[in-house]
Amino acid sequence: MVTSRFGFSRNERLHLNRDFKKIFKEGRAWHNGALTLVVFNKPSESNCCPAGERGKPRPQIGARVGIIVPGKTAGAVLRNRLKRRMREIFRLNKENIIKSADIIFIVRKEAAVIGYRELENKIFDLWRKAKIFK
Repeated sequence: MVTSRFGFSRNERLHLNRDFKKIFKEGRAWHNGALTLVVFNKPSESNCCPAGERGKPRPQIGARVGIIVPGKTAGAVLRNRLKRRMREIFRLNKENIIKSADIIFIVRKEAAVIGYRELENKIFDLWRKAKIFK
């Protein structure tokens, strides 16, 4: 199967609770008014991430992202819009992020009132601070 450069596969998402816990425990955080970025750089010598279904190792294809938007941030429609925008920004720019990064975004109330371009600029600023943006 050929994967597109601009695709967004399941392997590029953080979806297991243990992955989130590990990143929060071992990662480093950066903040700006609208977002918090938590980054964990995986060891470069490993070619795969933790075991998936039935203990089979999952191939690591690059950076992975998780997005947390608390319920008190905004209503459901706005929370989902924020998540879609952030996934799209990641999808279009994942080639510019180092491959060993696991990334979690925590969205704050301030992000609910900013537009797409401003959100994109805030994300780029955080990536530069974390030194994961090529």
